[in-house]
Amino acid sequence: MIGSNLSRRERAADARAIGTEGKRWIRSWINVFRCETEARIPQDEAALQRLVCEGRYSCVGQSHSYNGVQVVPGVTAMLMREGGLKTLAYDPASETVRVGASVSVRELKLFLRDGHGRGLLNSGNYMEQSVIGALATEGVREDLLDLDERDTAAVLRELWEAEATVAPTLLGVVPAVAAAVDDIAGRLRGGGRMFYLGAGTPGRLAF
Repeated sequence: MIGSNLSRRERAADARAIGTEGKRWIRSWINVFRCETEARIPQDEAALQRLVCEGRYSCVGQSHSYNGVQVVPGVTAMLMREGGLKTLAYDPASETVRVGASVSVRELKLFLRDGHGRGLLNSGNYMEQSVIGALATEGVREDLLDLDERDTAAVLRELWEAEATVAPTLLGVVPAVAAAVDDIAGRLRGGGRMFYLGAGTPGRLAF
């Protein structure tokens, strides 16, 4: 279901479903996409490993990064944010943090601030999203902290040098992409349809 405005009853049902496995509705944080799926909620790493071995999954965290937009109808979803992977450990010697896939950005921030007097340079702007989602899509490059002070040519050079790393990677998957394109083209010629899904900007462009 796309672009759905949820009723009070639907919101209440969604709230009751949190933490439960089985057939249920999940949705993205701004209700761009809502889908009924078979939910699985790993409570520890052993359970996560067992579930992954069972078959094909779409991983769902919370809100901005890992969300309902990425759920393929008919594919069982693992709701990482609702799971029990809550590891939070800070090593002052190396200044590194070990974070479980079920931990939210808010929980991590409070853990670092209250327990260790530390903070994050960049952690996303939606506190209930899973840390794994924020770190997968947002981060800081120490060598670009002065980017706003560089001239236009230097900024463009950085942009295009980064873009240039994409093509060699894609060349390695040409056979797989070609097979997918041929299969899709055949299905479209036979009257099939193509659905475009994405998260963030790709999601908006798809619509």
